[in-house]
Formats: sequence, structure tokens, C-alpha cells
Amino acid sequence: MKRRFGWIVVTVIACLGLVAGAFAVGRFVRSPNEEAIANSKNKPVVTAKVEERSVPAEEIRLTGKLSLGRSWNVTVEPSNDAVAVVTQTYLGAGDTLNSGGALASVAGRPVIGLQLPFDLYRDISGGDSGDDVREIQRALKNLGLYNGAVDGEYGPRTANAVKQMYVRAGMTPPDPVPQETADGGGTAGGTAGGSSAAGGTAAGGAPASSADSPAGGSGEASSTPTPRATTSPAASLTPVIRSEIISLPAASVTVVSVAGVNTHLGSDQPLAQLRSGQASVVVRVGVGDKDSFASGSFVDVQAANDTSVVASGTVGGFSEFTQDQSASGSTVPGYDMTINVADPKGMGNEQDVVVRVGGGEATSGLAVPVTALREEGGETFVVMKGTNEQVPVKVKIVSDGYAIIDDGALNKDDEIIVSGS
Repeated sequence: MKRRFGWIVVTVIACLGLVAGAFAVGRFVRSPNEEAIANSKNKPVVTAKVEERSVPAEEIRLTGKLSLGRSWNVTVEPSNDAVAVVTQTYLGAGDTLNSGGALASVAGRPVIGLQLPFDLYRDISGGDSGDDVREIQRALKNLGLYNGAVDGEYGPRTANAVKQMYVRAGMTPPDPVPQETADGGGTAGGTAGGSSAAGGTAAGGAPASSADSPAGGSGEASSTPTPRATTSPAASLTPVIRSEIISLPAASVTVVSVAGVNTHLGSDQPLAQLRSGQASVVVRVGVGDKDSFASGSFVDVQAANDTSVVASGTVGGFSEFTQDQSASGSTVPGYDMTINVADPKGMGNEQDVVVRVGGGEATSGLAVPVTALREEGGETFVVMKGTNEQVPVKVKIVSDGYAIIDDGALNKDDEIIVSGS
């Protein structure tokens, strides 16, 4: 028994020794895989030195879609139940319709554009007043046809200015609406120049007279003269016919399309489609390229599918810096830049275009990798190695992956962080 017990003790001690040895080996011996795993979690710091470089003036090309402005349809309903048929056109697609100018004729009457803040809702004649009269006066004043007070009262001066607007456009003004009154000041009770019914009184209040009905029953004709119908001053004023005036949001708009002669207009067939607003294109520009586009500077806007179609554009402004999706549809971190296009002839709405700028002589100076540039709060900077100091820089030009910066903020051979800070 003693012998067997001794073997047990020896076996236990041996096992404990083996366990202790294995623990020691596991404690001090490392697997190559563990080292690889640990290294994968480390972010290496990539640095670069500021250096002197000469880079070519590389042309910057940015893509976007051209917007020609807001479009809307023009519908016309002639007065007096006339058939809404186009009888003549004066402008075509691509032409400019100016305030006070004629677009077409419908049912033999002209349709004239006038810069107004709202559509007319009634015909206007002498003696009328209201906001619509006031806006017509303001529009006519802008055309240099009206020099009276903008008081909302449709009087002789306003009516004459309306007449002159038609004449200037080469159109015939609408005829005044007849309004006959008696000498006494009221409206004649019968037909023009006639008397009222027997036994009644004239509109002016005088007793009626008739050969068949002696005045006062005396059998003698009355000596009181019959009131004579006359035309009121308001009846001689040129009216504003609602169906002949279309409101324009600006002093001039572009004609996109216009219906042809003998086209019958209706809810599904407008007279024309017009467009107003500034033609523009929104493109995405990165941090490194932003300083190449000064506000108000000129750029070329070229049709993506035809290099011969080129328009002149000016830089309008920039959005805030964003990392996410932009208005231009690009996911490049940077800015949305608006380019105003002066005369986009030959280009269609929502057409793909290319904005171009740059080219020319090479630029020399201190250079840093484009990937070292950072952006925060509208300021471009680089991060110094060791101190992690943010040093503001101004980019002069970007080319071949490097940015030429203004001297002063950095020195040659300064070491900056590219990534992994």
C-alpha cells in the first residue's frame, strides 16, 4: 500500500509540473498569428515632407446637369364665346417674349405678355379700381408708357397707356365698351337715343313724352325736351381684356414652344410653354480645386455630347462643405458650386454638361500631397507630425496629386501627416 501511495504522489507531482511548464511556455512564447492580429489593429501614420515642385496648370473638368429655369404652360380662353383657335404666331421656340410684346393671336385677337405678379381675373374698363389696376399701372410705368400715379384707378391716362402698349406691339387695341347715358346723368331707359316706355320716366328723372300720350292730358305736346342719350367719358377708354393679357414673372421670358396656326386650344392643348429664370448648372468641387474657382470668374460650359456647343458661365457661389450626397448627385466630399450660364443656345434642359477651367503655364512653389489636405469650418489646413498642430494653408493650384500652396505657413522639409493621425 505504501508503495502504491508513493506512485500516486509522484504522478500528481509530475502532472502539476507538466501543467506549470505548459503555462510557462504559453506565457512567454508568442504565436506569429497573434503578432499579425495585433499589427492589424494599429493604424500606421503616413507622413510626407513639404517640397519644392513645379506642376503644370491642369485643366479642371467637372460634370453636371444644366437647368434652364422654371417652365409653365400658357392657356387662353377667348372672350365672347369665340372658338379658341390660333390664327397667327409672332414668336417661335427659342425666342424671347418681352413684357409688352405679342406672342400670338387667338380667335383674331392678340395675346400680349405683361410683367405682373398674378394672373388677371377680370376685364377692366373705365372707372374700375383694384389691385389688378394698380399692377397694370406699375407694369406700364416700367415700359415707359405710363407716367401717372400708381393709385389703382382705371382712368384716361391708364387706358391711353394700354392703347399705346398695343400700338407699340403692332397690334390693334380693343374697342371701348359702349356705355350711353342721358344728359341728366343716368342710363337711358330705352334704346340708344330713344325714350322710355309710355307712362314711365326717363332714367334722368324727367317725365316721359309721347305723341300718343299728351302730357298731363291737355292734348298738347309737352314743351319739356326729351333727354338726349350721350356717351359717358368712361365709354371712350380702351379696356383691358383678360384673355388678351398673359402675366409674366419677369421682364422677359424664353419661348419653349408655341402652338401652330389653326391649333384648337383646350385644357390638354396650351397656346405655348414659357420658361423664366437663370440657366445654371450645379457641379461638385473638391477641397483641393475650390480655390481655382473665384466667385464671379468665367468658366466654359460645354455640352457633354458635343464639344462644339460651348456657352459662357460665371461662378455664382458655393454650398457649405459636406461629406455626403450633394445637389449635383456626386458623393465626392467638397462643395456644390453653382455656375450661371449666360446664353445656353443649343443646349437642352437637364442636359449633361462639362464645366472647364484652367490650363496654361506651370506653377512652382511649396507643394504637399492632396491627400494631406484637411477641411474644417471652411478652413483648409495640414497636420504637423509630432505636435498634431493644424496649420492653415491656401491652395494655389492642384495637379498631379499635389497642391501648390502659398509660402509662409509651411517651410520646405516640414513633415506633415498624410493619414493615420
